[in-house]
Amino acid sequence: MTQVLLILFVIFPVAEITMFRLVDLAIGLWPTVFLVVVTGVSGILVLNRAGLAPLDSRTWAKNTISLQDMVEATLMVVSGLLLVTPGFLTDALGLFLLIPSMRRTTAVLLAQRRKKHEDQPTPSDDAGESHATSGPAIDGEYRDISAGYDRNGQTRSC
Repeated sequence: MTQVLLILFVIFPVAEITMFRLVDLAIGLWPTVFLVVVTGVSGILVLNRAGLAPLDSRTWAKNTISLQDMVEATLMVVSGLLLVTPGFLTDALGLFLLIPSMRRTTAVLLAQRRKKHEDQPTPSDDAGESHATSGPAIDGEYRDISAGYDRNGQTRSC
């Protein structure tokens, strides 16, 4: 976990700053700023137009949304957010996710990773513990009607 945090909060920002400087040296300050603004605006457009299109109310009303559509819509939102975030590495990742074939491939890889994670035994499975119930737990309320109350919660008159 600390390695992931190190990458996210130290190495990645340093890489983004380095990319800003390299692009600035290659094309100049104002074209660099222009590119950052253009990718930010394009990210907003992606979020507004394509991000939640598969999840519109008509699809929910028909109850026809598939898991693939949900994952691809989520990846479109992630793509838009990456484009809005200033930086050339995040823009590259965002543009990568805008390509439909890459989005589908990413969705398949995420599904395989989730399946692999689900197949791994948990520590409680290894311990050989048995649970009293085999079905799902149901949370609810109850009222003891044998103590002088009827089914509606009113006191019984004798």
